[in-house]
Amino acid sequence: MPQSDDIEVTVSGLDELGEQLEQLDLALQKRILFASLKSAGEVFLAPMKERCPVSVDAVAESTNTTRLVQGALRRDLKVRAKADRAAPTVYVGPGKDTFHVARWIENGFDLTTHGRKRQRRVIRHIKATPFIRPAFDANTEKAVEAFANALNDGLQAELGGKFTPVEGAA
Repeated sequence: MPQSDDIEVTVSGLDELGEQLEQLDLALQKRILFASLKSAGEVFLAPMKERCPVSVDAVAESTNTTRLVQGALRRDLKVRAKADRAAPTVYVGPGKDTFHVARWIENGFDLTTHGRKRQRRVIRHIKATPFIRPAFDANTEKAVEAFANALNDGLQAELGGKFTPVEGAA
């Protein structure tokens, strides 16, 4: 699902939380970390769904495919957390069934005739209707705050009295 135009948010400066997280066993660390990542991802999901176009008829016409059911793209927007080799990752966006359509809508595309590549011509340009990038741009700080708060809450639940909340993340 992720492509070369991924949007990446890197959180740093949470060293104190990381040190406290390391006091727990590995399975518990993963559970708290994934819950925190999903919490941050949810912050992006709501505005993304608000901006997402409901009808994508122009895309279906241009690709000569079966039209998506009205609202299918919006319903396919989800938060998925996974364990990557380098670090745990959260993916917020469309699933594999509508990813290509979301990309066309986000970036715009040319509606062309069919045939050999040389014989194709542009019939019209479908302008971009960004809904993914604006959701990330407007909510990055809120997502980092949600991540830190969820991490604080998870550590508080597991460590109890041994946990020292980090300022600015509570």
